[in-house]
Amino acid sequence: MSNISEVRKRVMTIANKLKKTGSSLSESLKLAWHLIKKQTLSLNVKGTSFGKRQQALSHLTHYSKDKIEVHLVREPKNSFDADAVVVIIRVVGKGSYKFGYISKNISKVISILIEKGHLVSAEFAAVVGGPLKNMNLSYGLKINLKIA
Repeated sequence: MSNISEVRKRVMTIANKLKKTGSSLSESLKLAWHLIKKQTLSLNVKGTSFGKRQQALSHLTHYSKDKIEVHLVREPKNSFDADAVVVIIRVVGKGSYKFGYISKNISKVISILIEKGHLVSAEFAAVVGGPLKNMNLSYGLKINLKIA
C-alpha cells in the first residue's frame, strides 16, 4: 500500500462503517488507522460464557499454541446480526468448537473486508481469566486479528 491516497481511502471507508455502528468518529478513525497501519488487532472474543464454552476454554488451556488454529466464519443468517463473525477454534488432531463471536462493531468492518476480497485471518493469543478459589471468574479468549 504505497499510495497515500489509497491508504486514506481505506482508512476512511473502515472508519465510516465503524461510525455507523455507534462508535464515535475519533474511536472509528483510531481503530481504522490501527487496522491499516499494523494490520493486526488484539480482540476479546464475545459470548464465551454461553453453553459449554467455559468448559471448552478450560480444556483449551492444556494445549500449546502451535496446536491451536483460529477460523473466522461469517454468519449472515444470524438473527441478531447479519454481519456476525463466528470464532471457531480447532485443536489439531482433536476437533473444533464454536467459542463465540467478534464484537458487533468490529464484525461489521470485517464482513465488508471479507466481501471485498481482503484476506482476514486470526491466530490464538491466550485463554485469560479462569476460576480462582472463592471467586467466580470466567475464562475469556483473546485472538489476534490479521488483515492483509
